[in-house]
Amino acid sequence: MAFTASSNVYFHGSSSQAGLGLLGVIKPAAGNETSSSLVSFTDTLSRNTAAVRLGRYLTRRSDACVDPYRLPGMLSYNRMDPNATTWIPYYEEFHNGPVPAAAVYPHPLQGAEPPLNDTAEDVVLAQKLAPPPWMARLVQYYNVLRGKELSDQQKQVHEFTNHDLQLINEMSWVQHRRVLLIGDSIDRLMAFWFCQEFGLQITEHGGSGVRQQSTRQTTAVCHVPLVNLTIVQWHMPSLFTFRPQWWWEKAMTVVPFEERIQDIYGPATANMLRGMSDTAGPDLITFQSSVWDERAFREAQFDHDKTGMTLEEVEIKRKTMWSTAEQLKTSQLRFIAARTRMVVRTIRDMFGDRVPFMYRTPTVRRDGKSSDLGMLSIDRLQRAVMASLDVEVFEWGRLTYGFPEEYKDTLHIARGGLSWLWADMILSYLFRASGGQFFQNQIIKWPQPDRWYHTVQNWDVCHSWLVSTESR
Repeated sequence: MAFTASSNVYFHGSSSQAGLGLLGVIKPAAGNETSSSLVSFTDTLSRNTAAVRLGRYLTRRSDACVDPYRLPGMLSYNRMDPNATTWIPYYEEFHNGPVPAAAVYPHPLQGAEPPLNDTAEDVVLAQKLAPPPWMARLVQYYNVLRGKELSDQQKQVHEFTNHDLQLINEMSWVQHRRVLLIGDSIDRLMAFWFCQEFGLQITEHGGSGVRQQSTRQTTAVCHVPLVNLTIVQWHMPSLFTFRPQWWWEKAMTVVPFEERIQDIYGPATANMLRGMSDTAGPDLITFQSSVWDERAFREAQFDHDKTGMTLEEVEIKRKTMWSTAEQLKTSQLRFIAARTRMVVRTIRDMFGDRVPFMYRTPTVRRDGKSSDLGMLSIDRLQRAVMASLDVEVFEWGRLTYGFPEEYKDTLHIARGGLSWLWADMILSYLFRASGGQFFQNQIIKWPQPDRWYHTVQNWDVCHSWLVSTESR
C-alpha cells in the first residue's frame, strides 16, 4: 500500500484530533528545522501540562481516578492457579485497619502468636481491594459467544443462561478494540500468550518492497474473533537512527523507527489498527525501548574495542562482553532522551496527541541484579521523559520483579501468572478508555454504549491525575 499525504490509513478527521499525516512525520528537515519544531512542541506541551496539573491540585481526586497498578501493593500469586494472579494495592484500609491480634502490645499472656497463614478475614480483604478480574471475564464472555456460534453452525437453538446474559451485558464494551504494542519480543510474547488463552495463534508479518525482511522481529498480530479485539505489536529494535555495519541481526535490514513505519509496520498492519474509536486508530498504545538499546551500545563498544585484536582476543572479548555491569553513560542517556521525545512525537503525529498512550516499564532478566543496571538506568530516565511529555505509565515491568520461576528463559516471561496480570492490566485500561470507572473491586460506572468509542474523552476524565514521575 502506498502512503501519501492524503492517505487515511492511520487517521481521519481534523488534524487537531487525529494527527498531521504520515509524511509530515518523517519528512527530512533542513537545517535546524527538526530541533526547533521539537522544542516548540515540547514547550507548548509543558505549558499545557503545567496548567492541567495546577487545576488538579485545586480539585479533589475522585476515587475513580486512582490507578491501582501504580499504587504500592503486593502480587497475589499462586503458581498452581496462575489465572487467579492479581495485584493487591495497599489502600489505607489495608495498612490502617483493625489491629490484628498478633500485633497487640503489650503482648497478651495467651491467644496471640506470630501470623503464619492468611485468615478468612485476610482473604476477604484482599479480594475487596483487588481490581476487577477482567481477563477471567473476557475468557468467559468469549466462551459464551463461541457456544452461540457452534450452535448456529449446527443449526441448533442456543439457550443463554442468566450468567451468560450478564456477561454479554457487562463485557460488550470490549468489542472492536484495537491495541498497539510498540516494543520488543517481550511485548510480542505477551500478545502470543494472550491469544493462547483463547486457543488462538498470532500471525507475523514482514515488510514489503526493496527493504523487505523476514517476518522475525517485525510485526505480530493477535486477533480474537467474535469480539473483534486485535492486538498489534511493532518490533522496535532500539532508538538508533541508522543501521551500523556491526549490527548483530544480519537479516534485519531496517533499524530506525521512522523508516520501519514506511517499510514494515505500515504495509503489514495499517488496516488492522483501524477500529471504531474516535482516535481513528488504536484505543490504547504502549511503548517501550530498553533491551535493544542496551545491547546496541554494548555491541558498539565491542566493535570499537576489538580493533587491533587477534581473533583469539576477539573471541574472549565476545564471551565476556556482558560480564561487566554498569549504568549507561551520560551521553548515551541523553541520546535515549532525545530519541524518545522524537519517537513519541512521531507516534502522536500518526494517531493524535490525545490517543491513550502509556510507557510500558521494562522487565529485568530472570537472574539479573547488577546486570540489570543498564536497563534500569534507561527506565529511570524514560519515566522522567514520559512525565514531561504527559504520558502515563503501564507499570507491569516493575510489578513482575522477583518472580524468576515465571520466566521461560533468561529474558522472556512465560505464560502464567505474570502474563495473566499483563492481560488484566491491558483490559483495565481499555475499560477506562471505553468510559468505565472502578474503585477497588467495585464498578462505579459501566461503559455506556453511546460512549464506548469516545476514547479520547473517556481517557481524559482521569488522565491529568495519573501522570507522575515516580522512580524505580
